[in-house]
Amino acid sequence: MSGAEYIRKLQKEDPPQISFFFGEEDYWIRTCLSALRERLFPGAEAGFDQEDLNAGEVSAESLANLLRTPAFFGAARLVILRRIEELDAACEPVFLTALSSPVPGVFLAVTAEKPDRRRKIFQELAKKAAVVEARPLKFYEARRWVTEEGRRLGLRIPPDIAELLVEYRGTSLTALMNELEKAALYAGEGKSGPTRDEWLVLLGEPTETNLFAMLDRVSEGKTKEALRLLDQLLAGGEAEMKLFYMLSRQIRLLLLTLLLRQGRGLPLESRDLAKELGCHLYTAEKLLVQVENLSFARLRAAHHRLVQADLRIKTGQSWPRLELEMLLYDLARLFRKK
Repeated sequence: MSGAEYIRKLQKEDPPQISFFFGEEDYWIRTCLSALRERLFPGAEAGFDQEDLNAGEVSAESLANLLRTPAFFGAARLVILRRIEELDAACEPVFLTALSSPVPGVFLAVTAEKPDRRRKIFQELAKKAAVVEARPLKFYEARRWVTEEGRRLGLRIPPDIAELLVEYRGTSLTALMNELEKAALYAGEGKSGPTRDEWLVLLGEPTETNLFAMLDRVSEGKTKEALRLLDQLLAGGEAEMKLFYMLSRQIRLLLLTLLLRQGRGLPLESRDLAKELGCHLYTAEKLLVQVENLSFARLRAAHHRLVQADLRIKTGQSWPRLELEMLLYDLARLFRKK
């Protein structure tokens, strides 16, 4: 089910004893967990009746205690295990036992980015839990979401403004919600929302524009300028992992653009590319410009380098900021080669 469906069910039914949230759109995971807390502890703080931990940091003994300890003060206790894909193999039997016979009053919420469906813990979660897929929205879905959320905040978001927001901030719902809340605060009571010119001032530099500029500097071998743009994006509040995924996405889109152009054997129009990739026209135009100076071998090597960085981050061998900076150095060197 989607995050919105999960929240609607919480409002009408008893909360599920086990909830499993997976996907890369952190907004839905945070929103669903917030709704679950409100349902379990209405009008009060969870206090001692909530544990929020990374699954990779718990031992089998501590996990057993967490899942068997009843509520201290109220009728419910919430245990949140994040990134369950990092759970140690020694903890799996304890976790599976908890799934098969949960303690009354103990509610378990589990999160994962990319579950390995071959592992038994994910197979059992699929059977026993309320499963929520927190997937990133497509461009047209994000536009519709912006319009609906704007209405909820008392803002009138016409189609051109919804498109502008998604063009500037991408499909990250966290980033889009930040902009909507900022606009609602700016508009104040009695106004339906900022004008287009006011929106442009509020939005500032589009994230994707700066990302493309960073890629331009990388492809030109200008590492220092690329790092400066990275600092700007991070100073502007962009999350390190979000930038990493956006950079990965752009490399994949460049690969697809090159393959589509070579496959057709004819000039590829930006509108056709936007339709094929499901991206904005602006993005398609930039992709066609950037791919001119790149070969399939270089892009494939760049993608391989991104996969290596992703593995190091997810296995705790490195930090996202460090990997981002190392990526810019390595990609600049790779693209600079003649």
